[in-house]
Amino acid sequence: GWWFGQRPWLNANDFFSARDGVPRGGGTHDQYGVSLSGPIFKGKTFFLVDMERQRNISKNLVSARVPTLLERQGNFTQTMSQDTNGNATPVQIFNPFNVDSNGDRQPFPVDPITGSTEVVPQSMMSPVWNELNAKNAFPLPTGPVDSSNVNFNAPVIETTPSTQFDIKLDHQLTNNVHLMGRYSQNSTHDTTPGLFFDGSQTQVTTRNVALEHTWSLRPNLLLTSRFGLERYYQNETPQAVDPAEFGFQ
Repeated sequence: GWWFGQRPWLNANDFFSARDGVPRGGGTHDQYGVSLSGPIFKGKTFFLVDMERQRNISKNLVSARVPTLLERQGNFTQTMSQDTNGNATPVQIFNPFNVDSNGDRQPFPVDPITGSTEVVPQSMMSPVWNELNAKNAFPLPTGPVDSSNVNFNAPVIETTPSTQFDIKLDHQLTNNVHLMGRYSQNSTHDTTPGLFFDGSQTQVTTRNVALEHTWSLRPNLLLTSRFGLERYYQNETPQAVDPAEFGFQ
């Protein structure tokens, strides 16, 4: 038998999590198994069986650009973008419902509070966005927008248990002929939580059969024939989301 283990208290935090004050997440790994082999008929037939189990709990860092508190209210006066030279510059937004005769989009009316045209009037806010905002569909930023246009870093704990086993038989038919048969199976179940309605559960099962015939034609010449068959099955179930919940028709 064997066992290999890894524990989170032995791991270092990653750079972005440490920068944003995100604590070190779980990162547990266990890999253990057992094997047994021996003769069935002495000098003729032998068997081998083994089983291995893995238990993975890993932390994956999710990095994204999410709306700030001001942007959630339609206020883009503090939002920055990059020009063609990579320099930070204030973003400019346009009213998609106000296009002049030349086809140019026009800015929004001047906001009476900020004195800026970079504010979407509340009366023009999309009902879908209002529903998304009211139900906190997007998480709040964990920090300011950095040079990579990222203001959200959070860990997601993914669990991936798997089980694998093998059954193998060897038979010495004659002094010159050897037969082998093997059956293997691996089953993995992956669960990934979603921060943006992108969570999923995935079940993967692989089955494999192998047969081998080895014939010693001469002391310096072998003829080996192999047959293999594999079946792969994968079923992924995404996180269920009802679009009507957020105002989509």
